Amino acid sequence: MIQADPRGLKGYGLGFAVSSRGADHLRSEPFIELSDDPEVGLRMFGESEATLRLGVRGKGRLVAYYENLCALVDSLGVCKNLAENMDILNYRRVAKLIEAVTGMAFSVGEVEAIGERVVNLERVYNVREGVRREHDTLPGRFLKEPLRVGASVGHVVELDLMLEEYYRVRGWDSRSGIPTVKKLEELGLTDAVEDLRSRGLILS
Repeated sequence: MIQADPRGLKGYGLGFAVSSRGADHLRSEPFIELSDDPEVGLRMFGESEATLRLGVRGKGRLVAYYENLCALVDSLGVCKNLAENMDILNYRRVAKLIEAVTGMAFSVGEVEAIGERVVNLERVYNVREGVRREHDTLPGRFLKEPLRVGASVGHVVELDLMLEEYYRVRGWDSRSGIPTVKKLEELGLTDAVEDLRSRGLILS
């Protein structure tokens, strides 16, 4: 269920469109967009618009970042409001927690890759079941019908622009939305490559 009108929160709109289980804000939860602070966007994503709720540039990087983080938080089984929305758990802290609990040392990069691996595996499953770029979308009114009242009056969701950046950041084919061999192998998901290849679905 959509919790907020994506015409007024463009990052949430992109997150709804690419969510692995329908329009679910909990798959990416890019709460930092509510800060409407361009300095935060520039510092975190190299693009001041990324954290402006009505901005478009940088949203692909924003959503991918928070999808990876949310997948990691879900894997840890902790409360997303505490861990992610309150910015309590970053990758460095998660690495320390894992080592404290299991004795296994993980670098920050390795911890970050866990979340990215989860998101890519979910995408591989959905691709296997028929999901493609054309399914990464929103109801037509959000794309074509501008808001008529409120602080976001006149806005629609510029989804295609954000999707292009999102696929580029993800390392997925921009025409189909299918993860590339290069990205899957980079994440160590060779079984996923072979599965898609055996079904004639894999792209270079």
